[in-house]
Amino acid sequence: SVAPFVTCIAVALSAWRHALVVVIAATAVGLGVALLNNDLFGVVMVLMGLALALAIGLGMRYEAAREELRQAEERTAVLAVAAERERIGRDLHDILGHSLTAIVVKADLAERLATRDPGAAAEQIRELAAVARQSLRDVRATAAGMREVRLASEIAAARAVLTSAGLECRTPVALPVLRDADSELLGYAVREA
Repeated sequence: SVAPFVTCIAVALSAWRHALVVVIAATAVGLGVALLNNDLFGVVMVLMGLALALAIGLGMRYEAAREELRQAEERTAVLAVAAERERIGRDLHDILGHSLTAIVVKADLAERLATRDPGAAAEQIRELAAVARQSLRDVRATAAGMREVRLASEIAAARAVLTSAGLECRTPVALPVLRDADSELLGYAVREA
C-alpha cells in the first residue's frame, strides 16, 4: 500500500490544512482498497501511515508554534527595552527641561541686576544655585531608579542584545515570583554573565 508514503510526504511538504485533506483522502482510499481485497496487512499499513503522518504533522506544527512564540518573546523584549528608554528620556526631559529653563531665566535676570541692584543679583544667583542643586538631585534620583536591576528586565535586555548580535538565545517564558532582593541578585548575575 502506498498510502503511508503519500500521507507522510503530504504532511512533510504541504501546508497543514492541505496535507490534512490529502491524509484523509489517502487513508480512506487505502482503507477502502485494503478492505475490498481482505488485506489485513494493507489495513495495518494504512492506519500506521495515518498515525505516522499525524505525529509528524502535529510535531511540525508544535515546532512552528514554538518558533512563533520565541519570535513574539523577542519582539516583546525589544519593545519593553524601547518603552523603558522612552520613559527614561521623557523623565529626563521633564526634569532637565524645566530646570534648565529656570536656570537660564535666573541667570539672565542676575546679569541684568548685576549693575543696578547687586543684592538682588546675588539673591538670583543663590536661587540659581539652588535650582541647579535640586536639578542635580532629581537627575540622580531618576538615574538611581533607572539602575534598578531586576531579573526579568536583565533577561529581556540580554536576549535583545544577543539576538541583535545574531546569536540564538533561549530564555524562560515566565519567571517565578521572587523577592526584590533575590530578583536583584539574580539580575546582576545575568548582567555579569
